[in-house]
Amino acid sequence: MRTRSYHRRGVWGGWHIPPNSCLFGHGTKRSIPSVRAGRLLVTWAVVLPLAAVAPQSTTVIQKHRAFTIESITIARGQTIIFSNEDGFTHEIYVETPQFTFESDEQEPGTQVPVTFPVSGHFVVHCHIHPKMHLDVDVQ
Repeated sequence: MRTRSYHRRGVWGGWHIPPNSCLFGHGTKRSIPSVRAGRLLVTWAVVLPLAAVAPQSTTVIQKHRAFTIESITIARGQTIIFSNEDGFTHEIYVETPQFTFESDEQEPGTQVPVTFPVSGHFVVHCHIHPKMHLDVDVQ
């Protein structure tokens, strides 16, 4: 049974919990803070390894015969997804001694993922629209 209480001892969230009551229907008599701490630890135990394993991706939009940003800095192994939201076909490429990539023709409404496996400075161009370029710094 919960009763409203305004004193500091035995109060959690403004409600007084009698000491021998079962809060969760499972026979447990642990306090709310220890249950919350346990849930928090379990959540972080699941989230942190997934964040470390899953490579991040960033979307760069192609529109009006240009990339919507001029430069980007990413981590080595990260993927940039090039999304063609233009009314025109694009064909992106990177050509350096450290890393080379060339896409097929990218029709409007399609996406091309490009993973940068090595560190360095790269410039992404479009074969069809030579004024298009994106500076990519990979750390």
